[in-house]
Amino acid sequence: MRGKSDAGLLWLVVLGLLATPELATSQTGAGVAPPVLVSSAAQQAPVLDGAVLGDPAWAGAEPTGTFWQTRPDEGQPASERTEVRVIFTDTTLYLGVICYDDEAGGLTIADSRRDGSLDDGDSIQIILDTFLDQRSGYVFGTSPAGQEYDGQVVNAGEGRLGRSTTTSSGSGAGFNGNWDGVWEVRTTVSEIGWSAEFAIPFRTLNYPDREVQAWG
Repeated sequence: MRGKSDAGLLWLVVLGLLATPELATSQTGAGVAPPVLVSSAAQQAPVLDGAVLGDPAWAGAEPTGTFWQTRPDEGQPASERTEVRVIFTDTTLYLGVICYDDEAGGLTIADSRRDGSLDDGDSIQIILDTFLDQRSGYVFGTSPAGQEYDGQVVNAGEGRLGRSTTTSSGSGAGFNGNWDGVWEVRTTVSEIGWSAEFAIPFRTLNYPDREVQAWG
């Protein structure tokens, strides 16, 4: 989720299983297949300082940058460029996000408290659909100030997971904002915009017992 426009869905594929665009299209109902991102094993863990570019841990990770809006103009290309990379070690999932911004000096930071609302400023919010059922997921978010925001979506947030789900308004029907997982995030602001590095231990998440994981 970005301050300029809300980016759409990302099809996260962990440990190398590739979901077909046809499958992704039919399950999202968006009419356009979401980008597919295949994670890669990290030769080393990244230095968690928010700076994705220049860290050799991310060098072998292929970024995805194809996103479209869910708000305000659903289905239109995102108004600002965003890149997402995913790598993993034996214990931890890492997400590196670069939010390019033509007006980096005008970033809006509304709140920096843990689990404070991310609705009124520039932010990233990620839902990990670890069971690939579009009914449940883990929410992780941050702002340029490095705010930690997390929660759980249940029953698709009383809507379609990742589309009509409102994640940053606290606890309510379909969303458990009281869930606090063990994870870390760091951010940095630069002349190109801002970036964030998430470190999410696998033990923080529930997911199917299978050798190859495909997540939404």
